[in-house]
Amino acid sequence: MDQEPQPNEQIAGDRLLKTLGIDPNKWTVGDRRIALLAIGIGLTIVIFAVCVYVFGWGWTGLAKRTFWDWLHLLVVPIVLAVGGYLFTRSENRRAQSIADQRAKDAAVQAYFDQMAQLLADNKLPKGEDATYSDVRMLVRARTKDVLWKLDPQRKRNLLQFLHEAGLIVGENNNIIGLSDADLRHAYLKNLDLKDANLAGADMKGANMSEVDLSGAILSGADLSGAQGVTDKQLAKVKSLYDATMPNGQKYEDWLKSKGSGDDGENSGTS
Repeated sequence: MDQEPQPNEQIAGDRLLKTLGIDPNKWTVGDRRIALLAIGIGLTIVIFAVCVYVFGWGWTGLAKRTFWDWLHLLVVPIVLAVGGYLFTRSENRRAQSIADQRAKDAAVQAYFDQMAQLLADNKLPKGEDATYSDVRMLVRARTKDVLWKLDPQRKRNLLQFLHEAGLIVGENNNIIGLSDADLRHAYLKNLDLKDANLAGADMKGANMSEVDLSGAILSGADLSGAQGVTDKQLAKVKSLYDATMPNGQKYEDWLKSKGSGDDGENSGTS
């Protein structure tokens, strides 16, 4: 059974890779082991060849080899071995990427099917009863779990579905809360999010260029690093209370820097 490398051995190996211009942090433990093994074998062959050449080890039958013989003997096998390894590694990563994409597509499709069935059967509770509904809590947990797995474009599609289905619209909407939902780096450009309740959502780094936020609720949302958000868009937002703005400031501090009011509601809509 293979043993895990000791910390000191791993540190020494990482230092060697860094000396050769390789960033070990971008490689898996298995890749690092193979790279170090290849380096070790290569160095062993080179040292052996130098000894044969310098000391004339006739017993090896290699002492009379020319430079080109050595070049062919050493370089070609190493190049072929390294090339084969890199090709296999690339194919494995490609296969893994395809599998990941299929898993994401399957997760989204299963979510849409489940939500469509609940909507068709009118099983999603509304109004005051929705707050403590078991169905609502399960749907919210499922929504947050799916969003966490998705890439920026798929997050857009899911958010658009929730908005068009009326599941995240309105101040008193208790059907699906998006507090702490993962909308990081979501591609929301030109999306209609009118009256959307995005309170508490994590929207760091999202592309929000030309998004319609008229009447939207962004209380407690984290917009730090969001792209394309303009003052004109934010002026149409219903509430930004305690939100983190694109520049990293809290809304209240951002208001003061803008010379605006000090209340929780966006002064642009009052």
